Amino acid sequence: MKKIKLLILIGLIIVIMYLLIPIQCFVITDLEKNHIVKVIPIIEDEIVVYRYIHSVSKTPIEEYLVAINKEIALQEVRYIDQGGAGMPEYGYGDEEFENMGDYFVIRNFNRSFEEVVINVQDKYENEFIFEDSRVFLPDVIENNKRILIKIDDLPRGQIWLTRFKGG
Repeated sequence: MKKIKLLILIGLIIVIMYLLIPIQCFVITDLEKNHIVKVIPIIEDEIVVYRYIHSVSKTPIEEYLVAINKEIALQEVRYIDQGGAGMPEYGYGDEEFENMGDYFVIRNFNRSFEEVVINVQDKYENEFIFEDSRVFLPDVIENNKRILIKIDDLPRGQIWLTRFKGG
């Protein structure tokens, strides 16, 4: 009987330790409620595409983001000719500007942020595209609300709990 109790105790300790192991994640937080609404495990240098509709030109923009050293690095932007809506028509410094015919690309942005605030609106079709999933932001937060995105290490247990609650 003592051996069974000891084995159960060892098993519980192993499970608890496993649940406390942190994993790097792309974290989306409702700013108003200060509540995590979505957690996506992400590896270093994984590309995440933030896609939305430009508020003036009403055309799609894709921003290519990468997780580097717990920061969100903007690496590349793709967009359709904005017709004077304020988007660059050439690169600055080390940036590379390229006209791809149907759209423009600016590479080598190399701008990093610890966190980013986004105003989510249905009409802008805000979404994040990951290697194996998509997060359409109007599905996870109310219209006209702000979210905070950041890269953070979260314990496996917290990730599972957040996903169980719908995030």
